[in-house]
Amino acid sequence: MFLISTESEYAAALARIEHLMNENGSSALEQIDALAAAIECWEHLSPEFSDFNQCHFNNIFDAVTDDPAEAEALRQRSNALLRIREIILERGWNPPTAVEKTGLTQSQLNTLLSGKVDQFKIDILRIIIAKLDIETDGQRC
Repeated sequence: MFLISTESEYAAALARIEHLMNENGSSALEQIDALAAAIECWEHLSPEFSDFNQCHFNNIFDAVTDDPAEAEALRQRSNALLRIREIILERGWNPPTAVEKTGLTQSQLNTLLSGKVDQFKIDILRIIIAKLDIETDGQRC
């Protein structure tokens, strides 16, 4: 969990996210999620908070919703989408190859590559993961 309480901590968090964006792996993604939530809190701190300690989250999805089940579903979908996108890029697939391998349309592939997690149900993402024979969250789907 990250907590930002000064401008210098805010600047450091922004710099750390920029650095982490160039790294691969779930550890980097988890740190990005937590930093993003802390940054969002810092940027949008409302007057109802008497101090910064009341505004902290373990990851960005906890900041988006009050429902733990919904936050977990968003996290799973995000991780699956990011893993699929990572595999497509790692394997150097051009769009027609990625469409063929994933079973998506070109439009759906563009949506996936742009990171629009809200456009995909977890079931669809799991089918793609199975087609690609990859793991996400340490589990083979």
